[in-house]
Amino acid sequence: MYNFLRTRGFSTTNIVTIMQGHDKTHLAGQNDLDPNNATISMTFHHLWLNSVWDRCVPRLRGGNVHDYNVYVDDTSVLAAKRLRNSIAATMSTTDQNTLNNTYSFNPPINGAISTESAALLLEKSVYTDCLTPLRNNQTDPSDPEYTGKILGLDVIYHMDNADGTVTQVRGNSTDPANPLGPVQAPIIPFSWNLPGNQLPYTYTADDPAQLQAIVTSPTAGAGAGVLTWNKTNWLVTSYAPTAPFIVAQPQNLAVTAGQGASFIVLAGGTANLGYQWYFNTNTPVPNGTGSILTLANVQSANAGVYTVVVTNLAGTVTSTNAFLAVSGGGSSQPQVSAQTFANGMFSLTVSGGSGSDFIVQASTNLVDWVGIFTNLSTTPFTWTDSNAANFGVRFYRIQVGP
Repeated sequence: MYNFLRTRGFSTTNIVTIMQGHDKTHLAGQNDLDPNNATISMTFHHLWLNSVWDRCVPRLRGGNVHDYNVYVDDTSVLAAKRLRNSIAATMSTTDQNTLNNTYSFNPPINGAISTESAALLLEKSVYTDCLTPLRNNQTDPSDPEYTGKILGLDVIYHMDNADGTVTQVRGNSTDPANPLGPVQAPIIPFSWNLPGNQLPYTYTADDPAQLQAIVTSPTAGAGAGVLTWNKTNWLVTSYAPTAPFIVAQPQNLAVTAGQGASFIVLAGGTANLGYQWYFNTNTPVPNGTGSILTLANVQSANAGVYTVVVTNLAGTVTSTNAFLAVSGGGSSQPQVSAQTFANGMFSLTVSGGSGSDFIVQASTNLVDWVGIFTNLSTTPFTWTDSNAANFGVRFYRIQVGP
């Protein structure tokens, strides 16, 4: 495709400009006319869909979807489509047929799509420069079996027309001549496919006129953050390595002596990733070099703190602590780790067998000891002495109770 485009009038910048939009968002229902589609129930709220070619949002094959306060901005996609069409108009008829029928290089700019008797309600949202905001059929408009129910309520629709004029309306899709649609099959009156024909929850929607400011707010807007991606990166074939990062931390475990235990970490970053698991902070676990650490026939001596360090050529990252508690294996001597003194407070982590109380004792002279905290048969645990700064010298020890 690239060679075809480059030899038919499309510059590298043209290609990047046209292709940089996101192709599709959500598809709800894997297969046509699947009876399991009727079980789908989804709600989309405060989504910001910027430069999306199709399914804003979603393509629904059955069940129910409630969209409210969805903000769609297809300004750059519409400009890209018009750029594509202006260059295509200079091509021969044969080349135009090849472009149109062989390659996916033409943004359809569809909005929300409901098919196969699905119910989709779009409320108090904004659609900008989306050619078909609402569609009710995408397979066969002549076959009612493939038509869905879709309704827009209090939606702002903005379109920058090719002749330089602007169309902007606010209202319902049922209003006469409202350009929201739906298209392309005969309209089916909207109703939920839900008991009592009503949603199972209450909600408060924002004014769509305020939606742009809400979803684009850097502190309270849509999504978890902003990814900045230079459009020329689409033509790059290799990238600088990315340091590892942890997607899912290992979790605490509690097992009975004799059972197995598995800690799992999920990490990202440039391949290849290396793993090394550690016990009680700094003791490497033998053969602990994978994303999953499996311990067989766990005993009380295995109770403690586990971490994993993930490495690649670009750097390293260390997981948070995961604690392994072992019960039924008898008591064992407590193990102390992660001692820290900060902001006038001393902290330590105690691990060991279950079944005994662990008593934290303190002394200022190593002769007279006073119990200041008792942990009732549950390890590991982290304890903090908030009074540490009140003593010139203070010593600590752990006593195993009954």
